[in-house]
Amino acid sequence: MPPLPPPSAAPLDDLSIHDLERLLDPVTTKHGNQLTFRNWATTFRSDAAAVFRPRSVQQVRYAVELSRRTNRTIRAAGAGHSPSDIVCTGDYILDLKGLDNVLDVDGDSRTFHAEGGILLRNLHPILLERGSLALSSLGSISDQTLAGALSTSTHGSGVTFSSISTYATFLDIVLPQPGAPVVRVSRSEDQDPDLFHAALCGLGAVGIVVGVGMRAEPVFKLEEEIFTMRFDEFTKRWQEIAESAEHVRCWWFPQVARVKISRLNRTNKAVTPGPSALSSYLQNVVLAKHIHAVALSAARYLPALLPYHAWFMWTFREQPGPVRWREFFAGIWARVSGSKTGGPWPRIEELDQDGKGAVAELPFHPVDPATLPEVRPSDVSSPSFDRTDSNESSSSKLTTPDDMLTPPYTPPTQSPVNEAVVVDRPVSPASDLELPTSIVEEVEAKTAVKQERTPMPWPILEDKPTYRVDLGVKIFNYDCGFPQYTYESCIPYESTGAALNELHQWHTHELAKPGYPLRAHFPVEIRYAAKDEAWLSPTGSGPGCYLGAIQYRPFNLPVPYREHFARFSGTLFSLFSGKPHWAKTHTLTPDDFRKLYPRFDDFLAVRERVDPKRVLANEYVKRHLLGEVPTEQMEHQGRRWKERFGVALTAIAILVYYLFFDSSSSPTVSTAVPSAQLANPSSLSRVSPSSPSGGVEPVPAPISPMTTQSSLETAAPTFAHSDVSSLTSESTKSADSTSAAKVDQKTASKASTATSSTASSRSGQEKSGTSGQTYKGEATFYFPTELTNMMQQNGNAGACGDKNSDDALICALQTEIYAGGKNCGKEVQITRTIGEGGSVAVTVADECPR
Repeated sequence: MPPLPPPSAAPLDDLSIHDLERLLDPVTTKHGNQLTFRNWATTFRSDAAAVFRPRSVQQVRYAVELSRRTNRTIRAAGAGHSPSDIVCTGDYILDLKGLDNVLDVDGDSRTFHAEGGILLRNLHPILLERGSLALSSLGSISDQTLAGALSTSTHGSGVTFSSISTYATFLDIVLPQPGAPVVRVSRSEDQDPDLFHAALCGLGAVGIVVGVGMRAEPVFKLEEEIFTMRFDEFTKRWQEIAESAEHVRCWWFPQVARVKISRLNRTNKAVTPGPSALSSYLQNVVLAKHIHAVALSAARYLPALLPYHAWFMWTFREQPGPVRWREFFAGIWARVSGSKTGGPWPRIEELDQDGKGAVAELPFHPVDPATLPEVRPSDVSSPSFDRTDSNESSSSKLTTPDDMLTPPYTPPTQSPVNEAVVVDRPVSPASDLELPTSIVEEVEAKTAVKQERTPMPWPILEDKPTYRVDLGVKIFNYDCGFPQYTYESCIPYESTGAALNELHQWHTHELAKPGYPLRAHFPVEIRYAAKDEAWLSPTGSGPGCYLGAIQYRPFNLPVPYREHFARFSGTLFSLFSGKPHWAKTHTLTPDDFRKLYPRFDDFLAVRERVDPKRVLANEYVKRHLLGEVPTEQMEHQGRRWKERFGVALTAIAILVYYLFFDSSSSPTVSTAVPSAQLANPSSLSRVSPSSPSGGVEPVPAPISPMTTQSSLETAAPTFAHSDVSSLTSESTKSADSTSAAKVDQKTASKASTATSSTASSRSGQEKSGTSGQTYKGEATFYFPTELTNMMQQNGNAGACGDKNSDDALICALQTEIYAGGKNCGKEVQITRTIGEGGSVAVTVADECPR
């Protein structure tokens, strides 16, 4: 059955900006907490001028057209699982989760058509119910939106399985061009294949993906086999292991030099019963979350605990089989006593004595990928597998679509069985090695063998493997635990062993240092992906191995990670041309990407063609794709939207103090003073205090930690301004959506002529004999002066519920200090401490989440 036609796109030329705003009003958020975008890990946040939550493609078009006409940036947001600022903007955010319909499922052709905002976890049961279909490969979670997973080259693991975007057959995209047209793109020559291949990993920079057509396969069960190996044995056999099953994923625990391996194959076996509720709770909640979080919290102050904790988690959770108490305590004693032998600990003395031990002196400079060994033509990209189980009927065999580069592969089942079954073992596509399984002896090479209860072919396994069978999605997905910092790099497939050894040597030297200053968490995830066709896919040039580092944030607390990630990413990038996962935080520039991606300039050409006004170009796009940020400023600019945990925690502590311990009624003021509701915030310009010319500065200064000054006498908490910028009359776009005290022209001229300024602490002042508090931090506020006509409130009430006149002296407080409205109506004094001085008293009338 042919796919449904693309959504209709009626002309928008006859609609004015006011008409577009009116049509979007039911799905628009203009104030309050919902203006704040936070990613899942709560490591990045931004406060938008408006958030649109469309329920139809037409509303998406209205939002994109409004952004284009008003010169605003708009960014599509999904589930927020990217641990970077890829979504963050101070302009418009387009929350696509309302576009969650599955429009068509065709079980015969094994295809489906869904809107881009549907969460993968909601897509799975619909495909199962309406077509008995399932996605061929998945990552660790299914919490992403479909469009988000495609746009960042989300992947699973398997040497013959590419990223999820490979299975897309067409995309429906809203373009940021006049009239916000909806176009359908695909591999067909008459449907803009260049835009299709750019959008398969488009980072939200080439259009808004509102519809996706994809291939699937008949719903399947997976059998998972889990076993462990020592790291040195694993690196000798990494390729053999990677190619031994349909899907192979590994977790390396560098502190104890052990690797946990999961091999997945499709099967017709019955679903195995899961563990008891009590056992599951103890393992997956008490141990994996509570005890793990407490130990990692303690390691924030005593990093030397981390190796011991890694050994504890390996022994009691990760290693299959019974707990080996004697071995566990022997390992603890070996490290405590400083023994040169015994225990799981990797030691410098055991490293290869070939000069590579001096990993600390590794150079960090870009390496041209052309200098690396080329992937052999036979390596994985051209599978020659018999993709069915011998016990499957011919009707269940998977067909190979013409447009699919890496069709699924199904090797023989692997767990022990009671009766012998003849299995035709395929030959590895990347080597002359036989694909090993857990149930065959290496006796009948490249011939039919019998499947019986025989030991694993590798005598170095530490444990007897464990097995389970369930639906594919339940095996692919697992609980990732609590929030975390993550970094993932994709290296050429053939470099896997060398890269792991390089990281191992570096980490072993760090482990030998007193106190373990590296503070690395565990594990390092190892996954594989086949070559695909997306221009910006990390595996677009050939098969790859993804290596992922992780730093958990126990109880949502920050932990050190920058030094660890910088060395981890630097080693992989400089020595192996490692490509960062697009969803992760990195500091690579367009020049770096040109060396890594042969089609990078083609991608930029398509991007410029579909978005000449740069409507979709936020700071992330400008920094990494367009090269508008100097290299020396990359790291600083990349942290503009970082969540300031110190400020947040301090604000909570101060709020608790005033609510429960302080007898005065003075409100607590946050480090950022936003404005009352503005009808047209884009009419204001942000002026850089540090700019000699007073020019417009598009990036606000970072928020400083907030500190309190004790025993101060003020009418209310006071902001003292350490620097002031001159007034600009140019009507330009505000750098962010935060705003602050509204002051009439007369009062403004007495207090300050500044458009904005930055706050720092000062001593208190006396007024009415009441006690208050002065805080150190930053505040942004605007004085209307000649811009008064641009700051009308249009009868809108603030969060406090009262409507104010346009010349009212009012302000908005940060959410933590707004305290659910407890400070509404109270007075706050804002004081300038340089130049002519002066101050102004304003009334709390609104809430701002920043």
